[in-house]
Amino acid sequence: MKDLKMYIDGKFVESKSGKWIDVLNPSTEEVIARQPEGTKEDVEEALDAARRAQKEWEKTPAIVRAS
Repeated sequence: MKDLKMYIDGKFVESKSGKWIDVLNPSTEEVIARQPEGTKEDVEEALDAARRAQKEWEKTPAIVRAS
């Protein structure tokens, strides 16, 4: 079984809660992976990282972003 992680600020990280959610195969209901159960703090960290990244990203020309 694979343990997934959240991608925040350019890094794969686990949730601050340390809790997991099972990911099921919908046809067999077999557990195929686990994903972190994110917290409010995880969301805030992700939003802060996105706000920081946006400042540089908005300066990048559209043609460069498209590539």
